Order: sequence, then C-alpha cells, then structure tokens
Amino acid sequence: MTKLFLDSNVVIYSLDPRDRAKQERCLAWLSRAAARSSFTISAQVCAESRSVAVRKLGLKPKFAREAIERLLPWCTAPMTAEEVRRALDLVEARAMSWWDAMILASAIGAGCTHLLTEDGQGAPVIDGVKIVDPFMVAPEAVLG
Repeated sequence: MTKLFLDSNVVIYSLDPRDRAKQERCLAWLSRAAARSSFTISAQVCAESRSVAVRKLGLKPKFAREAIERLLPWCTAPMTAEEVRRALDLVEARAMSWWDAMILASAIGAGCTHLLTEDGQGAPVIDGVKIVDPFMVAPEAVLG
C-alpha cells in the first residue's frame, strides 16, 4: 500500500493563491491522498506551513490556523530522538539541508513509501522512500 509523506511545500502551495496551477495541483494531491487516507505529515510540516502562510503569503492567522487544524488528523509522523539521529546521518551521508533531512527521517520513521516534495533531494529513492515531485507526477500515477 502506498503511504505518502507530504512536505510542507505541498501544503504551502495548496494555500497560495498566487500560483493557481501549483495550488490546484497540490490541492488535487491532498484531496486524493485524504480520500484514500494514505498520507501523513509531521509537526514540523504543520509549523513550517503555518509560519510561511502568515509570514510570506500574508494570510490571516485565523485562516492559517484553520488550514493547519484541518491537517491535524494526519499529523502522525514521528519526531523523536530516533528521527533526529536519522536526520543527522542523512545530513552527513547525503549533504542534505537539516530541515529536508528531518522531513525525510520522519517519513522513514512513519513507514512511508513516498515523499511528496518539490525538493528532489538528488535521488529518486532514499532509504526506501521514493521521492516524488508533485508537479512532475500526477496523483493518479502514485495513488491510482
């Protein structure tokens, strides 16, 4: 079974009306994944998404809160000492940014098969998790 981990950039684009094509694509991914109950996010994704929504997109805090509240049922990915250790290893082994490594470590810890992100990480599969660009691949190709 496919289990997606959604990076914060997918959530942020779904909230951003400035680029309708990206917004619609990310909303399609979110809708398809939610209908199949086949995705997860971490507290990091919620925090980053809320911060960017208010600070960079200029959305009202109340709107940003409501958007994040709707995602909380899927905020089940672990963010423990184990994920921090794994992220430290990923940073050293793959020269990834710290925050990207934390996302990937959380996806691995949650048992995800795919990481949906526009940050390709330079490899199609890392530690068993397939990296999928939501703008290059349609939701149907992964979720059926």
